Amino acid sequence: MTSKFTLPETDDTCYGINYEFSSAFGNIEFARYRQNIVGDIIVSNCMLGSEMKETTIGRVEIDKLLIGNAMNAGASLIYLFDETQFIQDVVSELWDFRRMTWKKALLTHYNDDIIENDLLILSRLEILPQWRGKGLGRYVVRDVYNNFISGAGLFTLKCFAIQGESFYNSRKEEAFNQAMRYDLFTPKLDLAFNTLLQYYKDMGLDYLPRVSRELLFINPARVNVVFDEIDLNRFDDERDGAEE
Repeated sequence: MTSKFTLPETDDTCYGINYEFSSAFGNIEFARYRQNIVGDIIVSNCMLGSEMKETTIGRVEIDKLLIGNAMNAGASLIYLFDETQFIQDVVSELWDFRRMTWKKALLTHYNDDIIENDLLILSRLEILPQWRGKGLGRYVVRDVYNNFISGAGLFTLKCFAIQGESFYNSRKEEAFNQAMRYDLFTPKLDLAFNTLLQYYKDMGLDYLPRVSRELLFINPARVNVVFDEIDLNRFDDERDGAEE
């Protein structure tokens, strides 16, 4: 599926995300309850119609855990949450494995107002250097949320500095790695973390250090005035330093 938004100042330019994920028949065990969605962030000329050429300017990865379906099927959530190390790390911060529900501190913050069972995780967001600083990142987050939040009780992402990863080169194509210019990112990981944390907080995500020092949240059952101001129909070309 493809989702698109445009800059008002340049009506002939389209930005968007080409999402894709796969499913399978047969016994795929706990993978049945995890949707791993990857997307290419693209730019193209809207005026060219069917002949428009799309250029990839970034990538996004999403994990949606279908906790409700798994519970209804009697599947063990323990194995679902162990699908990857990243998922395990995220879920361990917010799930009470003894009570098999959200952690008490999370429920207390939202006054038990977490309606749905599923969990939507923005696992990764990367934008090429020449496209950073245009305000694009927050529109990508909003687009992910709009397209995949249905059925989820929470949207979450992990605030981490990608330059601190030791394994990202093995997860991406070499050409894309080189184009990302990871060497341009500050080596001061504490500074990078604090900058990114403030960026997501300014976007409207909830930072709950009593729950997690690294995760931020949006509860779709709650009105979020700041996040709702991100209007995909009005993608403003603003320099907010979001992806720097």
